[in-house]
Amino acid sequence: ESQRRLGMMLFWGQNGVSKDTMSAVKWIERSAMQMKDPSAMYDYSLLLMKGQGVKRNYTQGFQLMKKAAAMGSINALNGLGWYHGSVLKDH
Repeated sequence: ESQRRLGMMLFWGQNGVSKDTMSAVKWIERSAMQMKDPSAMYDYSLLLMKGQGVKRNYTQGFQLMKKAAAMGSINALNGLGWYHGSVLKDH
């Protein structure tokens, strides 16, 4: 969780930390890919789907978001609805 928090501070330039998107993505990805923190997995899945600081990858982002939702992330469940309604347009 501390890796994710550092990543988010870097991403938004919060708490006296200068904004650094590249470093932020590195820390958020590192936290997410440990597959233990559904919040980090959700955050990184959004970066992947939106192409923010990384090459856009809907497939990987969707898979990561599904795993985060399965781990109980309410944000990821909501994100899956957004993905189906906005990206797949299957509503």
